[in-house]
Amino acid sequence: MSEQSLNHRERLLRTLRRQPVDRVPDYEFRAWVQTIDRWATEGLPIPALVGMGSPTGYLEHYFGTDDAEYGPGLSVNTRLLPAFEPQVIEERGENWVIQDADGALSEQLKPEYGASIPRYIRYAIQTRADWERLRDARLDPSHPDRVPPHLDALTRRLNAADYPVTIFVGSLYGWIRNWMGVENLSLMLYDDLPLVEEMMEHLTRLTLSVLERLAGHGLRIDRADWWEDMCFRSGSLLSTKLFARLMVPRYKRITDFLRQEFGTEFNQLDCDGNIHQLAPLWLDGGINVMFPVEAAHTDPARLAGQLGTRGIQRGAFDKRALIEGPAAIDAELARLRPLVEAGDVIPHTDHLVPPDVSFDHYVYYRRRKLELIGKPWHEPGVQARPGQVRDWRLLGPFDNANNAGFHAILPPEEKAEAEVEAKAETFAVAGLRPSHSPATLAVAGLPATRDASSRPSHPPATFTGKDGRTLRWQSYHNPNASGYINLKEALSAEPWCVAYATADIYSPDEKMAWFDFGSDDGLKAWLNGELIVSKDAYRIAAPSQDLVFVHLRAGWNSVLCKIGQAEGEWGFHLRVLDESGRPWPTMS
Repeated sequence: MSEQSLNHRERLLRTLRRQPVDRVPDYEFRAWVQTIDRWATEGLPIPALVGMGSPTGYLEHYFGTDDAEYGPGLSVNTRLLPAFEPQVIEERGENWVIQDADGALSEQLKPEYGASIPRYIRYAIQTRADWERLRDARLDPSHPDRVPPHLDALTRRLNAADYPVTIFVGSLYGWIRNWMGVENLSLMLYDDLPLVEEMMEHLTRLTLSVLERLAGHGLRIDRADWWEDMCFRSGSLLSTKLFARLMVPRYKRITDFLRQEFGTEFNQLDCDGNIHQLAPLWLDGGINVMFPVEAAHTDPARLAGQLGTRGIQRGAFDKRALIEGPAAIDAELARLRPLVEAGDVIPHTDHLVPPDVSFDHYVYYRRRKLELIGKPWHEPGVQARPGQVRDWRLLGPFDNANNAGFHAILPPEEKAEAEVEAKAETFAVAGLRPSHSPATLAVAGLPATRDASSRPSHPPATFTGKDGRTLRWQSYHNPNASGYINLKEALSAEPWCVAYATADIYSPDEKMAWFDFGSDDGLKAWLNGELIVSKDAYRIAAPSQDLVFVHLRAGWNSVLCKIGQAEGEWGFHLRVLDESGRPWPTMS
């Protein structure tokens, strides 16, 4: 078969079914932030990768793994909702005391001093009362944000996708461990086993409740993903007897439902450490893809014997070989070759690449791994993503102290509302329908037209911005292949700012489309005056963070974005796609 004979979806499903394929899928397991920092001094072009998600995932986009070519997935939330707000509680010299999204307090090194394993101080759950408060406040199965909007349209798009459709369904042990700590949970298994079982049952029912809300739309899901991390170097943190009693039947209820309702054949579970004790039991529960198979603790050949034809592995390449260099890398790939050729392993590093690996060694590994899996080598670099909106008008910075500016109606919005009201009155007098709805934020009114050559004009306007600065809209053409608009470079590197960006999108006729947003930090966006997304978040920009199904009218359409900034990077991107997910034809 030629390389183009299978798409990503077909290739992965055939590989997992142990059917013939043109080549093995190409995945990686990312790298530590400190590794990325090192590689930035050794040739990795960080500026081109900003906006493509967490630095730990830059490798996917730079090296063009299969994951980098996937579109949006099925975003559901079976976690704490709302999560706890991650924040620094206290500074202690070189350390921070941090509250994480699970509500735990830990002390760890500040990033500028290196990486460290957190020392946990307190967990969210210590008593039954703590659990009940957490359950009632943050684990409500009916929370509206647990399932994505536009589900029917998203289903049509995903069913036709050329990449695998996956869903993250959650955890039965790992999350409870995060909420309690390993020691506390281990003791509670003896002191109050019914409470632990109650927690696992609630998580099971929550997951099934979310899946039930997805059912009935004709959605097909290729793979469900789980996370547990419940093994250490010598084996499971939970006895196999308790695992079989507490977890296997609950896994099976969920995996059976997935298969029956969505045709889901594969369930992938993320667990580090020595998984030999639990692998057969996971198979019994319907979990049949083991990931990332850490070579230091789990023998891939032995695991292949345990799984037989019922399961498959991902990972298994000992990352320590990357430290030593080409000879060790070649030896490790040679060790895995029989398992890869037998269809037992989809190879990649068995965990995050550590910072004592040089960039040259990693590039060598990538070349040699691609030879093993049959994928041609292409020079790395961020590939242009068709459909990106590249021509914008930017305005800022405005003040955003304590994020107040993001929530306030600033002068550009007030001015726009007045202009649109005046326009609406003019149209009403004429007995016509206004081309813009009353809340539009296109600061200069945009004339409706069906002529693509007649881009709307934008009369000049001035505003008072941060520290009393006079601001004007400025034209901006985005040069980045990724499509990311870097507001730190275009407007200001100051912290705690907010800015506006407006663009014109032409549609030859009335139709539906997808707006694919990413932002750092919060984002509000309006299309022809209608608020289509509002996300108050402190986050790193990544593709498909907010996926919105929109109605484009015939002619020019006005988009306005408001982007908040706390500290660090600041920017956003917007990609426009048709109803089927193909790049919008009028975008460069």
